[in-house]
Amino acid sequence: MKIIAAVEAIDDLNETGSVLSERLKEWYILNFENTRLSGEDLARKIIGMEETGESSQLKIMQIFSSSLLALFETRDRIEEYLKDNMPIIAPNITNIAGHILGARLLSIAGSLEKLAFMPSSTIQVIGANNALFKHLKGKAPRQNTALFSGIHSLILHQDGSAEKLQKYFHRSSHLPHGMTFIRVN
Repeated sequence: MKIIAAVEAIDDLNETGSVLSERLKEWYILNFENTRLSGEDLARKIIGMEETGESSQLKIMQIFSSSLLALFETRDRIEEYLKDNMPIIAPNITNIAGHILGARLLSIAGSLEKLAFMPSSTIQVIGANNALFKHLKGKAPRQNTALFSGIHSLILHQDGSAEKLQKYFHRSSHLPHGMTFIRVN
């Protein structure tokens, strides 16, 4: 449950940070000049600026920027928490899918046990659904879409079934499908 809460908090922080970054950029453009900077880079630039005639605007923008940087730092700390704890809770998912993607799968499923007993087609549809909408919005590179949509769930028993299963996966495109294992103790 802690992993699920952490990954959902990261999603909320990403969404909030994105909205606040856009607001900061709009505010900066209104008061200064057009810029290609955004997010953390723009916030750091604003904090480092010297006061000019618009000192009250700059001061409040600097406060806003420092709050935005604190939000990004919080997101990074939660991501470190996932990086440290996912290998303990779900080592096989973490090794194949990574700590963030593995935590998202756990979040969607509701628990490790529910994920372990889901049919692989359900997991594939979950990944494909998310990847499809990201791809349609133009926010997902093609290789990530294919990886996320191809994740299958297999229950790995203590007898070393992983080596036995690899002979069935001849094509390299099938390797990510067959190599995501969930260990149920």
